Amino acid sequence: MPLGGMRQQRVMATLLLESNRIIPVSRLVQATWGEAAPATAHHQIRKMVADLRNRLGGGGQSIVTDGPGYRLVVEEDQLDLSLFDIRTRRAGEAEKSGLPVNAMTELQEALDLWTGQALSGIDGPVIRAAAELLDERRVAVTERLMDLRLTHGHARDLISDLRALVSEHPLRETLWTQLILALYRSNRHAEALRTYEDVRCLLADELGVDPGIELMKLHELILRNDPTLDCPSRRTKSGIGVPVMVRPCALPYDVPDFTGREAELQRLTSMVAENADRTALIVTIDGMAGIGKTAFAVHAAHKLARLFPDGQLFVDFNGFTPGRKPIPVAEAIATLLSTLGVPDGEIPHDLQGRIAMWRMRTAGRRLLLLLDNTADAAQVLPLLPGMPGCVTLITSRAPLSGVDGAVLQSLELLTPDESRALLERVVGTMRLATERETVTTLIEMCGRLPLALRIVAARLNNRPQWSVAHMVDRLGNERRRLSELVVGDRSVHAAIAHSYGSLRPDQQRLFRLLGLHPGHDYDAYAAAALAGIPVDEAESLLEGLLDSRLLVQREVGRYNYHNLVLSYARDAASSHETEHTGTRAIHRLLDYYLHTAEAAANLLDLGRRQVALCLSCPPSHVPPLADGKASLRWFDTERHNLRMAVEEAQRQGLHGHCYHLPHMMAHYLQLRGCSDDQLTLLKTAFDAAAQLNDHHAQGRTLLNLAVSDWFYGRFSEALDRAVQALAVAEKLGDADFQGACLSRIGIFHAALGRYEEALHHYKCALDIHEGHGNWSEVSMTLVSTSSTKATLGLFDDAHRDACRAVSIDRRSGYRNGEVMGLLAMSTAQAGMNDLEGAASSLNTAYELVHTDEMPGYEAAVLVQQGHLHRRLGQLDEATAAGRRAMEILGTTRRSVTAIRGQNLLGSIDCDRGDYILAFERHRYAQRLALRSGHRLETARALDGIARALAGLGQCEAARTVWREALDHFEEMGTHEVFAVRRRLARQVSSVPAPHP
Repeated sequence: MPLGGMRQQRVMATLLLESNRIIPVSRLVQATWGEAAPATAHHQIRKMVADLRNRLGGGGQSIVTDGPGYRLVVEEDQLDLSLFDIRTRRAGEAEKSGLPVNAMTELQEALDLWTGQALSGIDGPVIRAAAELLDERRVAVTERLMDLRLTHGHARDLISDLRALVSEHPLRETLWTQLILALYRSNRHAEALRTYEDVRCLLADELGVDPGIELMKLHELILRNDPTLDCPSRRTKSGIGVPVMVRPCALPYDVPDFTGREAELQRLTSMVAENADRTALIVTIDGMAGIGKTAFAVHAAHKLARLFPDGQLFVDFNGFTPGRKPIPVAEAIATLLSTLGVPDGEIPHDLQGRIAMWRMRTAGRRLLLLLDNTADAAQVLPLLPGMPGCVTLITSRAPLSGVDGAVLQSLELLTPDESRALLERVVGTMRLATERETVTTLIEMCGRLPLALRIVAARLNNRPQWSVAHMVDRLGNERRRLSELVVGDRSVHAAIAHSYGSLRPDQQRLFRLLGLHPGHDYDAYAAAALAGIPVDEAESLLEGLLDSRLLVQREVGRYNYHNLVLSYARDAASSHETEHTGTRAIHRLLDYYLHTAEAAANLLDLGRRQVALCLSCPPSHVPPLADGKASLRWFDTERHNLRMAVEEAQRQGLHGHCYHLPHMMAHYLQLRGCSDDQLTLLKTAFDAAAQLNDHHAQGRTLLNLAVSDWFYGRFSEALDRAVQALAVAEKLGDADFQGACLSRIGIFHAALGRYEEALHHYKCALDIHEGHGNWSEVSMTLVSTSSTKATLGLFDDAHRDACRAVSIDRRSGYRNGEVMGLLAMSTAQAGMNDLEGAASSLNTAYELVHTDEMPGYEAAVLVQQGHLHRRLGQLDEATAAGRRAMEILGTTRRSVTAIRGQNLLGSIDCDRGDYILAFERHRYAQRLALRSGHRLETARALDGIARALAGLGQCEAARTVWREALDHFEEMGTHEVFAVRRRLARQVSSVPAPHP
């Protein structure tokens, strides 16, 4: 890289000589000009540094301003001088450890960094002084290397090198001494004596001195042919010399189409770079069978190989290789020693001897060691290098927690994009381009497992006539899927089978039984129920399966299978479990879910009538559910599993479970606004009740279906079902059930605008519930009565009923009922012009729903708050409340609340003068209300449409719509009829008389 003129080269050289240290500007001035620095020297230095930054690039990060000067930031492997220091230091450590061969290797590599004199071509007193010091260090290291080589039997090979060195440095007596000794040890005694005479004459002519004591002593020993001059290695008892240093590269080949894992590779390479020469870095790479651990480790090792010039070693321990036994530690060490060049005859026979030799041969060397496919920590601990500068990569299916200080790298499944990229690289982009959606299906069938993806890619390559769709069809049968994922000696089934085979019998049993679980994930309680064991034992077994990478854990305490492992587990269960043991396990699980769901439902709905369950396998351990919030969380977590449990109960013919589970979930699903699920499950419950020939159960289910219809906005259908349920209750003579039916019938009549019928049914229901002391039903009926009376303008009566309902629910702790009571109370208070009281009631209700996370109720509270804000003229607050309510309703089905929310926002838009948007919102609310049959909200939507039309100047159309709205309000007898009459009267009086 051109650095500019000589002065800039001096600045750069000075910064390099003291890299990563602050160099004051004054020192840079001295290095650049010496004593003849101009007055502008400091300014010129700053300009030169700025120019160097531009030339070096990197956004000026290489040369940083620091205190009174500048600092050049470089990594150790970027600067020859740093590498020279590192290698000479390692050589010293190797010599102290009794490893001369390693020391010679380090010294030679240190000297190989030199390509001539230091800082050649750059003058200046400071630079020249530094260059002389560096050259002196170079010669000193050279002398150290020559001495080691002489000591260890390389005399004959050194003669030519030493002759060149004495020619270059004729006055260095150490080099002459080494040359003379090399000649002597090469049996060239006469030449050795003649060379001594040459150096004696040279010193006399050049300096007028005699040779030093060391040279003269060597001359004397040669004349006596003293045996102490023989090479020390020849005097060893065994007669065995030092083996030649080997720099092996034993890594397996790196697959050319390696795909993905960019983040993991970046993390690994960064760790290696940061830990260079500081510690012996150990990285354990774990993951399930087929996840691509070896491919990743080999790929990473090839990328890192250049940082380890002393060699890259590899051992496959066969820890999880089908059909092969794991390699013993002693055999692995022997393999590594042979790779390092140790003759077989010199490798000790005992394990401890091999470990000692291995540590000696690796000390002071910069090695990369890849220990692949290990079964446990015991296999690898004796092999871990103890010296800094070495990196060990270890792959294993289970995390090797016994390797202290290791950095854990767990490999996850490929992402969908990485999976597609892998298939495209192996199969070809063009072949897959026409079947993109089918490729997505294929990826999911393979579970984004690299081994499975490579197998299907190989099969597609081997069968050019096959389409991706054909491959998908072949994998579509889950029982055949694993048998399809085989090519050559690669098999997903075999990979999983080896992990399964390494389990204990109790772990294998739980693994099989978990394959029978109908859901997607499970906790220790569900596993304990399946296996019929204590929960502590189940958790221990689950953690063992997780460590073996046969289970996956995406959140604490929840476990599940990868889909291909699930296929294997189900095959194993069908092969090893009898029909009786499998059925018993499923029954235990279903009883567990039924028992726990009942407990959670009772805590969630304190007014719920408890059910006496008759279980054949009652669970011995259930999760602790302290309150309604904990129950809500449990239902959230287990919702999918409970749905799958109902389907499994259908397959098993357990009609009792099919009936009870949906009812236990009904209130939870109502709170979460999941009306679709609620309706589907209740239909299943109704069919189960019919199978049980239980008329009471059929009636109860009909009533719950009616409530679900009401949430859907199907009021007429809801009323029909409730009437049918009432007929069942009357036939059975169940008064409590009759009261429940009557109160719901009243609600549905009110939704249809039939308020007198509604009040009649509420009164009948109240009489029954109060007579039987069913206070949760009393509260609910009072709330409904209050809402209806408020609609009719009977605000004092409405307020009294709502207050009584709230009082009942607060005594019983029934928070859902309290929320509905507070909503009714706020409506009555607003009608009585007690706006402060209405706001207080709504704030209390919002705190309850927000704390307990009840989205459906929260949306209802927000809509009512929006109406109150609008009445107070707080349009911004009203808009915020309405929009937040609609966001919540986007994830929950609450038809009535959605209609009210749209009418609210439309009214606000009209107040703001945005009549077009107001018209659209009210029209949408009208369509929803007409579809559900909600009479009151239909009338309110018409009123809003008329206001919007009047604002747009379409007066005649507005009057027509207002008259239609007025007909609705008058027929229902609501208090809002008066406001509509006033608006219509104002509109008529404002119309000018017709032109003559």
